[in-house]
Amino acid sequence: MRSLSIKSVRHLTVIILLSVCAAAIAGCGFILDGIGEGDAEYFVTSTLDDFFASGCSTDLNSSCDKRYDLSDITDEQMELFRYSLRKVSYEVVNTRIKEGRDTAACVVEFTGIPRALDLDKTPVTVEEYKKAIDGLKRTRERITFRLVKDEYDSWMFSDLNDFYDSLLRPYDGLEYLNDKGVPSHISDDYLKPYIVDNMWYDPLLGNPVKDLSLNKPSALINVFCFSQKMTVDITAKLYRGTAEIAAMDVALNDDIMVKFDFDAKVYTQNEYFRDGRYHVELYSGDVKLAESSEITVR
Repeated sequence: MRSLSIKSVRHLTVIILLSVCAAAIAGCGFILDGIGEGDAEYFVTSTLDDFFASGCSTDLNSSCDKRYDLSDITDEQMELFRYSLRKVSYEVVNTRIKEGRDTAACVVEFTGIPRALDLDKTPVTVEEYKKAIDGLKRTRERITFRLVKDEYDSWMFSDLNDFYDSLLRPYDGLEYLNDKGVPSHISDDYLKPYIVDNMWYDPLLGNPVKDLSLNKPSALINVFCFSQKMTVDITAKLYRGTAEIAAMDVALNDDIMVKFDFDAKVYTQNEYFRDGRYHVELYSGDVKLAESSEITVR
């Protein structure tokens, strides 16, 4: 049997050492991934623990890179969201570190979520909604939290879209009544059935304009009437054709009608409104609630 030369032995030694180093490096990679996954999972569980322990009032956005926009959520809707999570539990299903170890994904299964989409959309008070939530069937849902490292190499949420879209958004379309039974949050779908009349008034005679035509009016007066009292802040926008020429804000407080009096001097700096076809649109924030009939000015 031939013996190995010194050169061959050296080559073999190098190969063995490289193999050992590669295995060691791979092992270190697995270890680092495991540590990273553990840290990521700890961030998610500790943050959710604090959130649920606070009655779901902790600001999760403070631990998020891209803040979730909650500006359109009312206090009442947020109250229902928090109430719905009282009996919810959760557990982490899976956590994975992405390439580079600066991003991760953590899958969490939430159990006991009320099926909010099954709620009757007929407006009721917040307390009545809570009773309805208690009677809903409960389900489970898996939500993926995407994580990134911050400037201090600590984990934070990349965004909270999946979480809030799944658990909060079913409540943002609810319309409800205040303690007096008066609508205090409305949408376009809700208001339309309660509008029982819409009229233009002659600014000189003070009577409704039957033929929807006025000759050189110094003011355009439009009235909406409701079948029940309304409490809501409304913006009325006056249009000539498709061009908005005036706007005014009115606060309804247990009112069954609202009048919008657009003065030509105030809004157009002219003695009279120009010839054209005019209409009024009602808004609550950015939501268009209703549109008036059209009147012709000659």
